[in-house]
Amino acid sequence: MNEFKGRVKVSAFMKPKDKLITITPDTPVEEAVRLMHEHKIGCLPVVEGKKLYGVFTETDALNLLVDLFGLKQKGTRLTVALEDKPGTMLAILEVLKKHNVNVISIASPTFMVEGKRLAHIRIKTEKYKDIVKDLEKAGYPVLSIGKWPSV
Repeated sequence: MNEFKGRVKVSAFMKPKDKLITITPDTPVEEAVRLMHEHKIGCLPVVEGKKLYGVFTETDALNLLVDLFGLKQKGTRLTVALEDKPGTMLAILEVLKKHNVNVISIASPTFMVEGKRLAHIRIKTEKYKDIVKDLEKAGYPVLSIGKWPSV
């Protein structure tokens, strides 16, 4: 093994400079993540002209998701099935307003489940039972309930 030590260099495996996929400091995060996903790469050099500003990594993207979803805030996640039509989310928010509850985050994937759109709504309360009753009474089935972070 010692005879190979120092013989295998990074340059034998790295992507050449002219084939690098890069972003600028002004690139929207969504675009950076799309590029990483599309090209199956774990990071992007951040450059402008010939200046290297840093590297945007998968960890940076995950840190943003944790913040966007409010995963470090105490609360309750309600997963609701709803029609994919204008105004539906407003009706759900009206129920939350009636209960004087703040929204931490709302996420809705693009895929449908049994013809319905899913909305994952994180609310800033652990008292959710009356909210669930009102949502279901209004025609919005609550498919799952989760508390985050678990204590």
